Amino acid sequence: MLTTKQYSDMKAKIDKWQSKSDKLQGIIEEVLKNLKSEFGVETLEEAQELQAKMRRQYEKAETQFTSEYENFQEKWESMLS
Repeated sequence: MLTTKQYSDMKAKIDKWQSKSDKLQGIIEEVLKNLKSEFGVETLEEAQELQAKMRRQYEKAETQFTSEYENFQEKWESMLS
């Protein structure tokens, strides 16, 4: 059987964790709200998919830029030196 002190201690711990849980839930809701307003996604899964898509687009653009830059250097190297 729990003593009054044990009960009070346990209740205090539960209240503390409930408060932390509530704060974290608020943070999650705020992040999802920001994702929706800034990127038009509703869920974390949609955000991850969008991030992967944007990363692929970035990598493609970077590769294309590097290729174009190398071509430019080859074509105009003599004039740039």
